[in-house]
Amino acid sequence: FADVADDFWAAKDIYTLKDAGIIGGKSATEFDPEGDVTRAEFAKMVVGLFGYKATSDAVNFEDCKAEDWFTPYVAAGVEAGVIKGVSDTEFAPNATITREDACTILGRALNKVAQSNELKFTDADKVAEYAAPYVALLSELGYVNGYEDGSFAPANNITRAEAAALISRISSGFNSDKDYDVSKFADVDSGAWFAKNVGYAAENNIVSGYEDGSFRPQNTITREEFAAMICRFMKYDTSASEV
Repeated sequence: FADVADDFWAAKDIYTLKDAGIIGGKSATEFDPEGDVTRAEFAKMVVGLFGYKATSDAVNFEDCKAEDWFTPYVAAGVEAGVIKGVSDTEFAPNATITREDACTILGRALNKVAQSNELKFTDADKVAEYAAPYVALLSELGYVNGYEDGSFAPANNITRAEAAALISRISSGFNSDKDYDVSKFADVDSGAWFAKNVGYAAENNIVSGYEDGSFRPQNTITREEFAAMICRFMKYDTSASEV
């Protein structure tokens, strides 16, 4: 995308999700990272992330016609119990989605409960009551952050870049605030820049060390080792023998 420079803060997340088919650009060359996200667009992102499938594309929303591109995604999200309309008969697909509503949908999808519903943002009192438990959950998991001034701005529209970053963090399961255990590797210092990444990968059986208890972080990697890591991360079925 011409408007997403390599050093843009969300560039990696945007291109990761583009390659996975979860998000697309406004055109072949434009992503519009600071643009707003519609409810229809976010429904597609969430359904793509969690792999929801609908048994029927029919929905009760008058503004979701059978021929609309977004209706199958709305139907899948509704059937999964994570997406709701603005009323019983209206979904408002072209309305923008706020930061707190994005957290609400993703929080339902994660189906987890925060250890504490206390919000540490300076504008915590502005978070809607229905959204507060989900904002707390995603904050606790390290998936959402506030702004530099300490606020969360719950009623702000979530930008396309922010949505991409949020979806990408959840898709990987990586929590930058968590202290992943690397004590099993004798040669990985917990303060090393890569320690959390190694710990996350080991915890999720993506990588393993050597028999002598080392990880050998500076060693080169073979193509077959890298292929194995990708398959474990993506949870591909490797039982088939043909390549």
